[in-house]
Amino acid sequence: MRSWRGTPMSHARFYPSLDGTAPASPEAAPLFREFCLRNRDALLPVIRSRLTQTNEVRRSALLLPGFQEVAQHSRSELALIEIGPSAGLNLNFDRYHYRYGASELGDPSSALTLETEVRNSAPHGLIPVVASRAGIDLNPLDVRDPEDVAWLQALIWPEHTDRLALLNAAVTIALKHPPPLFRGEYAEWLPRLVEGATDSAAVCIVATFVLSQLTPEDRASLRQELLRLSAARTIYMVVIGFPAFVEPNSQLAGEEQVWLLRLCEGRGEYRLTAVANPHGRWIDLRPDSSWKPWAESA
Repeated sequence: MRSWRGTPMSHARFYPSLDGTAPASPEAAPLFREFCLRNRDALLPVIRSRLTQTNEVRRSALLLPGFQEVAQHSRSELALIEIGPSAGLNLNFDRYHYRYGASELGDPSSALTLETEVRNSAPHGLIPVVASRAGIDLNPLDVRDPEDVAWLQALIWPEHTDRLALLNAAVTIALKHPPPLFRGEYAEWLPRLVEGATDSAAVCIVATFVLSQLTPEDRASLRQELLRLSAARTIYMVVIGFPAFVEPNSQLAGEEQVWLLRLCEGRGEYRLTAVANPHGRWIDLRPDSSWKPWAESA
C-alpha cells in the first residue's frame, strides 16, 4: 500500500469511514487541498490509472427478483454474465442472505446480510441456482489484490459506513469464491460466453449502471448483438440504470427502474420489475407490469 505524507489525524477526523467524528466544516476543504498538494506525486499515478468502479453490493437485493423471474420462467439454472462487473461482487448474489422487511431469503449463516426496505410486496421464494457466472470489464478488479480492494473502499462515500461494511463482507465471500472476470470489450467476450453457456441453463445478462458509459453507437451495437444471439437461444437481461436502453422516454416516478428483457428468435420484450433506490436501500416491486415489445433501435 502507498504511504501518504501529511498529518493523517487532522484529515481523517472528517471521514467516518476512517473512524472520524468531526462534523462537516469549511475547514475540511483547505485540509484536503493541502493533502493533495503534499502527496501530488503519489496521487497522480492513481488518478491516471484508476477508473470509477464501484461495487454497490446491496444492488443484489434489487437484481434478485429479476433473477427469480428468469429461473421461474425458464425452469432452469442461471448462466450469469455481467457487463461492467468491477470486482464481480454482485455475481455472488446467491451466496448472500436477504432481509426484505420481515421476509428473509437465502442462507442466514452467510457472512453478508442485505437489508432492504419494502414499499410494496416483498420478494419471496427460493434463491435461483447458478450454473455459471462470469463478468466482462475493461478493467476488472481482483479482490485478492489489496490495492484493488482499497480502491473499491475509497470510492464509497465516507459517511456511508454501512455500505463499507457490506463491501468488506462481500469481499470476504469473494475471496473464497472469486467470480471469473474477463478483461476486454463486451463485443469480444459476450458472444463467446453466451455461446459457451451450457444448453440446460438460462443465459441471464446483467447490466447495472454501466450502459450510460457506452457511446450511443456501442449501445446500438449491443442491442443488435443481443437480438442476434437470441436467434440461437433465449436470452434474458436484467438492467438497472439508463432506462432509455429498454424503454425510450420512460416517465416512471422513482429513483431507478429495474427492467427485465426477454429475447427469443431475434425479437425482444420487456417489463418493469421494480422501482428502487440506486443503492438498494428500498424496493417497490411491480408484479403487475405488463410485457411490451422491445424495439430493435432506441
